[in-house]
Amino acid sequence: MQEHVDATPERIAQADGNHEIVDAIIDKAGERAKLTRRFADSAIDRMHKRGQLTYAQWYACDWYMRLHAEAMSAPRVVAAYGDGVGECGRESYGQPRSRHQWDARRKLREARAAIPAQMLGLFDRIIVSDDMPTFHDSRQRARFAQRIAAIADTLATWLKLPA
Repeated sequence: MQEHVDATPERIAQADGNHEIVDAIIDKAGERAKLTRRFADSAIDRMHKRGQLTYAQWYACDWYMRLHAEAMSAPRVVAAYGDGVGECGRESYGQPRSRHQWDARRKLREARAAIPAQMLGLFDRIIVSDDMPTFHDSRQRARFAQRIAAIADTLATWLKLPA
């Protein structure tokens, strides 16, 4: 069994079983891989655990995050041989590669239309990029959480989720 760099017992308890142990990335050739713990909770998961989001609001955020991933996913490139780009040597110019991706992009446009335009950038930053800002005190965090919850509530209402 390999050694691993582990998180503190408090962090493990906060993760609520939502983590896995994986091989760490090695910078130098010849170094032995060490195991490390990767936590899978996101900003919205933590907000839900703190009681700042209801289940419907959390579900709406999670739905939006997954839909965005489906709509904007680029095909994985295994290798590039020569100058050919795109599927079958054709360039895609950002067009959807399948009917499923086309439908996901349509749903994403409709969902984004339901969110107030001045809040879209903030919502995408928190939900899609999982980029939560740093707060200096708990009041700032609470006010910020209320803004995210209000946007999530709008989306939950648009999705016709029960309150």
